[in-house]
Amino acid sequence: MKNTKAVLYGLSTEGMTLVNSILRNESFMIVDENTRFANPYEKNLLRQSYNSEITDLIPGEMPINSSNFVFFGPKLKIGSDWSFITFHLKYVAGNLKKGQHFINLLPVEIGKNEQIIEIIEAVSGLKVGKDLGYHYFPVGSASIIASFFDGKREPWMS
Repeated sequence: MKNTKAVLYGLSTEGMTLVNSILRNESFMIVDENTRFANPYEKNLLRQSYNSEITDLIPGEMPINSSNFVFFGPKLKIGSDWSFITFHLKYVAGNLKKGQHFINLLPVEIGKNEQIIEIIEAVSGLKVGKDLGYHYFPVGSASIIASFFDGKREPWMS
């Protein structure tokens, strides 16, 4: 599979809208957190139901480990369900590769970003800030709240 620029882990309208606006309508992959299968994002997807042909689906780990930007936004069913978040985080972290940027879209409590970073490092074996970029951009905020990646800035971060 060729590299895609970005993947969104989580099938939520808010996440799709945010990633689409950040990427300025460029294509990206979406991984459904329930099935862990991926499908390409289409601009008109928000106006339609998510009915993919089974032949279009690919395993979620493929776009996660081949994308430059991994947006993490599984659809929360209740507030900040930490066990739900860590369950999905461990799956994504296990597929991260050196040089990628992980963007957390979930609004989390104070101190939880540090715990997320610890989980990513433990599961992936990568050092956040050195091998992997970490960015906190919760849905509903106007811009990235925090970034950690050797001081590098991507064009979409401005």
